[in-house]
Amino acid sequence: MTSDRRIFDAVPPSALSVRRFVTAMLRAEGADERTVKNLTLAASELVSNIILHGRCPEVCVSVQTSETWWTVEVRGGQVFPSDMLEPAGWAFPPTNDLSGRGLAIARDVVDEIWVRDHEGELSISCRLHRIV
Repeated sequence: MTSDRRIFDAVPPSALSVRRFVTAMLRAEGADERTVKNLTLAASELVSNIILHGRCPEVCVSVQTSETWWTVEVRGGQVFPSDMLEPAGWAFPPTNDLSGRGLAIARDVVDEIWVRDHEGELSISCRLHRIV
C-alpha cells in the first residue's frame, strides 16, 4: 500500500496543483487513464467546493493505493449541513443554474464516496476499484 498527503492553500489556483498531485501519484503507481481522469476530476471538484464554501486556510489531499482500491481523500473546511453529509442526496441543479454541480460530478465518477465529520472538519473520501 502506498500513501502520500499534501496540504494546499485554500485558494482557487490550488485546484490545478491538486490535479497535478493526484495525477502524478496515480500514474506513478500504474493507474490506468480512466482511473487517473476520474479520481483527478473528483478531487478537483471536492477541493473546489472546500475552497468556495469551507472557510478555511488550507485543504489536505491524500492519495492511497492498495491491492484493490485507488483512494483520494480531501479534508478541510467546516462540516456542511447534515443533508450534505449523504452523497446519495447530491443532485445536479437545474441546467440554468451557473454552479452547484461539483459534488454530483464527484459522486458520479467514482465507485464509492463517503463523507465524515473529522473533529469538526469535513472529510470526503472517494475510491475506484483497482483493475488488475
